[in-house]
Amino acid sequence: LRAEQAREEAQATRERATNVLGKYVPEAVATRLVNDTQAMVPQEVHGVVLIADIAGFSDFASGKPPTEVIGRLNDFLDLAATSVATHTGVVILFTGDGLLASFNTPIPIETPDRAALACARDLVAHAHSEGFQLRVGLASGPLAAGSVGSSERQAFTVYGETVNRAARLETLGKDLNAAIIADTGVAETSDEIELTLVGEHQLKGIPGSWTIWTWRPD
Repeated sequence: LRAEQAREEAQATRERATNVLGKYVPEAVATRLVNDTQAMVPQEVHGVVLIADIAGFSDFASGKPPTEVIGRLNDFLDLAATSVATHTGVVILFTGDGLLASFNTPIPIETPDRAALACARDLVAHAHSEGFQLRVGLASGPLAAGSVGSSERQAFTVYGETVNRAARLETLGKDLNAAIIADTGVAETSDEIELTLVGEHQLKGIPGSWTIWTWRPD
């Protein structure tokens, strides 16, 4: 009886873990978050936000059967989610034809900037293998993550100026014709990926100017 009860409790834990962050979060990671109640409480840390978006997706989808478009997109997002998990990041949200991921929260890692940059390069390669071009914005800085919502419905999210900056960097990539667009915090950890300094740029809705670095595939 105890063995049966233990199996039922283990299954319930797995289901709760899946509901917390979705099936693309590694089960061991999700289970840890569920078991550690403090991990779900909003806490500010230094982390990296990665925002990826397929360039020209509307043009790609135009005239194609919806089932083909969704199939191709799902193939890429599956590869992308696996890559994020491999680099110890967490996919927080799928954004239609892209995703938002965080590094160092809610799962702590020693070198979030380096992990996020390596993941971005892999995502660009995965997109290319599926016939897409990808833009990835990487922002480093204060970041909070936690569960928000009502007592009946909650969602796990990340928030802070760093999230907004990553989104603006991804958008800036269109003007800069770049695949990866990063701030100085991320670029300073680049010992394997050679980034190009492209000077100071304004980011819409964010005060000041920011030193920007970019990367394009060969």
